[in-house]
Amino acid sequence: MPLPALSSSTPVLEMTIVTNTFKSPWAMTGSIACLLALSVTCPTYAGEIGDPGDPLEPVGACCHEYWGSGMICEMLTEHVCSDYQGYWYGPNVSCNDLLVDCDTAGNEEGACCYEDPDLGPTCTEVSQAQCNDLPGSYWYGLGVPCSDPQVECAQSQDEEGACCYEDADGTMVCIETTAAICDVFLNGTWYGLGVLCSDAQVECDVSGGHVCTVEPGSECAGRPDYADPDFSQVFGHGQVAVQTASPNIFGGHVVKIYDLSDINSAPLNNWFALNRYSDPDWTQWELGSVFGLAVDDDGDIFVTSTRSWNYDYVGSGGWGAVYRLDRVTGDISVFATLPNVDSGLGSITWDCDHQVFFVSNMEDGRIYRLDTSGNVLDWFDPAAAWTGMPGPVALGDRPWAVEVHAGRLYYSMWNEHFNNGAAATANEIWSVQLDSMGMPVGSETLEISLPAKDNFEWSSPVADMRFTPRGSLLLAERTQINFDTLTAHHSRVLEYECQDGAWVPSGNTFSVGEINGENATGGVDADVERTWAGGDALHLGHPAPYANLYGFAGLPALGGTVADSVLIDYQDNTGIQDKTMIGDLVVTLPGEPCPGDLNGDGTLGIDDLLILIGNWGTGGIGDINADGVVNIEDLLLILNGFGPC
Repeated sequence: MPLPALSSSTPVLEMTIVTNTFKSPWAMTGSIACLLALSVTCPTYAGEIGDPGDPLEPVGACCHEYWGSGMICEMLTEHVCSDYQGYWYGPNVSCNDLLVDCDTAGNEEGACCYEDPDLGPTCTEVSQAQCNDLPGSYWYGLGVPCSDPQVECAQSQDEEGACCYEDADGTMVCIETTAAICDVFLNGTWYGLGVLCSDAQVECDVSGGHVCTVEPGSECAGRPDYADPDFSQVFGHGQVAVQTASPNIFGGHVVKIYDLSDINSAPLNNWFALNRYSDPDWTQWELGSVFGLAVDDDGDIFVTSTRSWNYDYVGSGGWGAVYRLDRVTGDISVFATLPNVDSGLGSITWDCDHQVFFVSNMEDGRIYRLDTSGNVLDWFDPAAAWTGMPGPVALGDRPWAVEVHAGRLYYSMWNEHFNNGAAATANEIWSVQLDSMGMPVGSETLEISLPAKDNFEWSSPVADMRFTPRGSLLLAERTQINFDTLTAHHSRVLEYECQDGAWVPSGNTFSVGEINGENATGGVDADVERTWAGGDALHLGHPAPYANLYGFAGLPALGGTVADSVLIDYQDNTGIQDKTMIGDLVVTLPGEPCPGDLNGDGTLGIDDLLILIGNWGTGGIGDINADGVVNIEDLLLILNGFGPC
């Protein structure tokens, strides 16, 4: 579609806003008014609301297909619009501009691969709506010709996947076939290219609902190896913990790393002054406000921008930024920028099985799938379709925690919070099937409705979740008063286990810190020996030097209290109460000075054997030869090297 030139008389809105580092309703209103104005050029800034900063890549009207709901318009950058296979109208063009016509854009033609009954796999150039009406179809986007190298319509045996369908006797069965045959001839559910009927994610039960299975959680968070002598010459070879914090934390470091090499020597219910590390740039001035946290196989750290602290500051990448912290240099880079005016993101997880990331977005209620370069592969909207308005999205449409397990994406839905609930509502955990490439497919399944807290009708939203080596599911709540305000002492760590195909409370109790033991801060992780949980008031008002501990606790794997927990203060300053300033938490795999040193203590010994035996028959920790299962071959590798590495 040719784009008419903008008239020289097109009005331009000049915004001059006084700098304000606190949450500013009038500043947010100014941004919304700018975006809603007809034919208005809205500036896009990298700085805090009201602080011009350095210009970012401009946004403009983008017409693209919204899953199952036709064409919509969003204010996106050109490369994000391209990721959505949409039509971009140019920088600063508003969705309300008269030249923007998504109905016309939706009717433009592009390459469409479909299954012709006579010719087999065939390409034709039609509109997206016409393509969707063809059997086994896939549309490649506006203006893409059939001759484009990316268009591949040829079918082969390798393009088959598991298909669940109902046979003539009413029995649900599975065969491996093409998407077209599954959809057109069998009216079945296709699970994606290369997926086998024997794969765990394939469920052909008559009800169509998801049935959970007991599988160990993925263990793939690698250990960073910073060249900085403050890390390389100080830290041992064991596990490290990574935690995020409020930009108002004392010292200003919003990401910190802890040396857990000597954790087994730590006293219980006491202060343990272990080694800590933060790169000088990991501060509010560079990263702004961050919460969500993930660590990939190699040890690179990824954090997400947030507006969920009591005081928030935008980082160098804007409110939609995902930052990458290099595993060797510690250097900060903007890994990805998701569509977000001023609401921030939710959480992030690394799917090591499919080598992709999932990130929840508080502004549009979507969960984005990113590749290892930060490109948007696709997105999944688990609730109501986004209206296009700047956020945050409403309660009930707000995903937060994300985690991948047994071929499914699990996510929490923030439906209520402190003093804002009813008997008919509850915070929830849902899941959706992933295909062989890690893309959400099929319908969503409600897995868990969280119980109300104590005698109230509300619970706090789940900000993080983790599947344990035993296959149970840990949930960490966060005491939100509303979208961008939080308090403390009303958040739990809960555990669910799979019984008879459904997630039920495990019966194990995880009491985080003192007072009522409900001091979780929205971060949780697990290994064979411990459950790790971020917490406020781990110690409160004790005699010096153990007076106030705010950071994270290492509880026994099957539950416990502060009395049998290892306690770590975020900044090793027990004279300060860091209430409402502690965030997400990840504990990595240990370093291995030699293969089989599973606890990272530099020796192959009994402790390593016990860890291996605890994971026998799984693909988790202890799979030393990387053949996919912990077995006798791995045990022999430890026995043959018994002693110091």
